[in-house]
Amino acid sequence: MDTIFRIFHHALYTRDGTVLRTLLAPIPPTGDPLLLQRVDKDSTVYDIQSDITQYIKAPQTTVPKEQRNAWIDIYVAYWKAIGEILRAESGNHRNDWAIKVYEAWKE
Repeated sequence: MDTIFRIFHHALYTRDGTVLRTLLAPIPPTGDPLLLQRVDKDSTVYDIQSDITQYIKAPQTTVPKEQRNAWIDIYVAYWKAIGEILRAESGNHRNDWAIKVYEAWKE
């Protein structure tokens, strides 16, 4: 997740909404096809909230205090959605995979 949050903080600092949007895409960037797999493996369901909180609230961050909780919620939901998408793509799923992916991405 270091890569994502380094880019995230730079995008906030430069006010680049296009970069922020692409960071939340459910597909990996062309230059980094394994990004989603790395993000998924960087945390667990038990640690994701605190892991992302550390990235967002780190002393060197550029996230305004009033936006921190919203960004934490967004990236926790993103991490959950990535996990469901990757499980669906891998074929390791039950019949309800489409519903789980939809529900995770909707969040």
